Amino acid sequence: MRKPSAAKVDTTAMNRTVSMTDGEWDAIGRWSAERGKSRAEWMRECALTVELPGKKTVTRPLVLDAGEQRHISRTVQDLALGLASSGEDVDGTAGDGLRTLLAARLRAMAREGRRERAMELLREVLGEERAAIVAEAYMPEADGAPETPQTPAGTGA
Repeated sequence: MRKPSAAKVDTTAMNRTVSMTDGEWDAIGRWSAERGKSRAEWMRECALTVELPGKKTVTRPLVLDAGEQRHISRTVQDLALGLASSGEDVDGTAGDGLRTLLAARLRAMAREGRRERAMELLREVLGEERAAIVAEAYMPEADGAPETPQTPAGTGA
C-alpha cells in the first residue's frame, strides 16, 4: 500500500470515543449550546486551544520594579521641563484638559440621576468644602446656575 502524498490533506472526519459521566456530558451540551456549536465542535476547540503543561510562555510582570518607576518618573519630569522651557504652559494645558474631562463626567452623572454618587466621590477625594465648590461649578442644581467654573483657565485652581 502506498503512503499518501504529503500534499494531500485528509479532511474526512473519523469517530472517536470519549468516556465521561452523564453530568459531564450534560455540562458540555449546555456550554456548547451557549456558544451555538455542537458538542464535538466545542470539545475540539477547547482541546486544541488550551495551554499545554510544560510549555511555559514568558510574560512580562504587570508591576514595575522601583528602578522602572524611577526611570518613568524622571522621563516624565524631563519631558515636562523640556516643554516648560519651550514656553508652553504645561500646567495650564494639563489643568484645562482635566477640568474638561471632570466637567463632562460630573454633568453626565448628574443627568443620569447619579448626582449623589458624584458628590460622594468628590468628598472622598477633595473633602467636604472643595467638593461643594466643584459641584457648584460643574453640577448646578438649578437651570439658572453657571455651567462653567468661575476660575480663569490655566490657573490650576
